[in-house]
Amino acid sequence: MEKADGYSNFIITPQYVSASDMTIKMSNGVISHEMTFTKQKPAGNATYDVVLKGDLTPFEGTFSTDSFN
Repeated sequence: MEKADGYSNFIITPQYVSASDMTIKMSNGVISHEMTFTKQKPAGNATYDVVLKGDLTPFEGTFSTDSFN
């Protein structure tokens, strides 16, 4: 694999526990650059599941101000 800037020195580490528990880590050796791909849903996304159903209350007051509106 090669990035757009030509860098291709990645370490790819697959981990298979079961069909529902798989992880692929991609790194260049710098912990802040590490990417993790998994089949498990991040806990942070649970907050926004209601948004997919049309409930926008998790965003209330977060992305708008009275002066903007």
